[in-house]
Amino acid sequence: MHDMHEPILLTVVYGANDVSTRRELWQGLTELAISADLPWLVGGDFNAVLDMSEVSGASGDIRVAMNDFNDCVIQTGLIPLPMQGERFSWHNCSTDGRSLWKRLDSIFVNVAWMEQWPNLFYTCLTPRTSDHSPLVLKGDNRDVQVSMFQFDNYLVLSLGFLASIHNIWQHPVIGTPMYSVTRKLKALKPVFHQQRRKKGDLAMNVKLAAGFLEVSQNCSRLTGTILFYCNLRTAAGGDQCSKAFFRRVATRRANKRIFQISDSDGLVQTDPTTISSVFVTYFQGLLGGDRIDRTLDLHYFRPWARHILTEEEACALIRPVTVDDVKIAIFDIEEDKGPGPDGFSSGFYKAAWPIVGEEISKAVMDFFTTGRWIEECVTSAHFSVVVNGGVHGFFAGALGLRQGDPMSLYLFVLVMEVLQMILQQFIDQDGQFPLWSSSITSILDAPLKYICHGGCAVGESLPPGLDLFASLSGLHINPQKSQLIISKAASGLRDSLLETLGFQEGHLPVRYLGLPLISARLSIVDCQPLLQKIDSRIKGWEGVQLSFAGRV
Repeated sequence: MHDMHEPILLTVVYGANDVSTRRELWQGLTELAISADLPWLVGGDFNAVLDMSEVSGASGDIRVAMNDFNDCVIQTGLIPLPMQGERFSWHNCSTDGRSLWKRLDSIFVNVAWMEQWPNLFYTCLTPRTSDHSPLVLKGDNRDVQVSMFQFDNYLVLSLGFLASIHNIWQHPVIGTPMYSVTRKLKALKPVFHQQRRKKGDLAMNVKLAAGFLEVSQNCSRLTGTILFYCNLRTAAGGDQCSKAFFRRVATRRANKRIFQISDSDGLVQTDPTTISSVFVTYFQGLLGGDRIDRTLDLHYFRPWARHILTEEEACALIRPVTVDDVKIAIFDIEEDKGPGPDGFSSGFYKAAWPIVGEEISKAVMDFFTTGRWIEECVTSAHFSVVVNGGVHGFFAGALGLRQGDPMSLYLFVLVMEVLQMILQQFIDQDGQFPLWSSSITSILDAPLKYICHGGCAVGESLPPGLDLFASLSGLHINPQKSQLIISKAASGLRDSLLETLGFQEGHLPVRYLGLPLISARLSIVDCQPLLQKIDSRIKGWEGVQLSFAGRV
């Protein structure tokens, strides 16, 4: 890496094959971590894995070795660097059909290293003459990007918060209520940018603190910011501003960073500017492409509609929106929820409601009076793409549901309801199998799951239904990301179903809401990843990253 003028600590690892002997390595790394106040990188052949997902093939019981490795990582506070390339770094080179793949080679860093070089990752190359893959460290470029504005909730506690808002809000703006609100919010952003820069360094604030109260307030403000960016809901009272929070920040930043991507031509791009351009081009075509007019006769679906609104319910949906409705909706949003496209959280609107409430209510009510709800939701938005913390592109929307819009969830549910009715209609019309075997159950989450009984008739009925849905909505099934899981009783239909649908073959168990979904009774092996995650979280409370009060 270039521009490295500061001392670093580098540890190259070769773990023993024996579990008991390898514990000397774990003990040595733990002792090194106590005195490692420099940027520290640890890498090599650990001869152990952190998770069952890092093993493919029959390898016997490795839980003891895996737990020892996890304990060492927790105690040392090391952070795994993001990895690209091959999934496994070691192969037993077996020729008798008993292949075994493992990720035995890894690179870890401490928080000090991550703060110094946050863009680092490593690539696991294809092995040549060895049974191990070479690891190549990459990505030391420090690109400076313009970040999007996000309001920090601790600013509502600062002196002059309401005065700053009143200073901007008292000036009249000519235009529609929504235009007036957006102009004033935009004028507030430089004010809060300046206030955020004034909060200073925590260590300096502690030294200059005149008493315990001021120190406590500064820690509370900084913790509020960290909790927001780390997506943490609660914090132990004795653990504010500790190493645990900074480790979580560094880990989250590293795991979310994108180091390479394949473009539309299949070429792998690693340049940060090119990566951003690939994302902007893709989403501009997806959300800002040419609109296709589609007509749909709602009476077509009436025989299959399971729920039809009464006249009273329909009238309630179009009743005028009141000031109280707007306030209740905003105050019902938790302060730590992600902000909207303007960057202001609900915490800002709640704290500033005495000043901004009247105009915000007018803007919302004006939208419901003059706006065309669904069309405005889709076409009035302009999009920018956030890649690795930087904002890129700016284009008008024309298609699709807008992420974060209050109506998007309801529109998604309505569209999926239509999809289920279309599929059920095609299956009912086929008539080649009993009624009891033709029911379809949908699970509306990401990814979308459908569970159904039946044989080839179901496979032959689904493609026409999916084609009709695509022609009406513009939403097409991606065969490369779609899987068909076939029961053992229908294994004879496997090839014909896969050929008809064009899907990939999937296997149980699959993850649903974090839990394994399987047709048989759950075993300890099925639940091992979940148990390991819980165990790691509990052991993390004992680690060096938490203060004594945080552990209690």
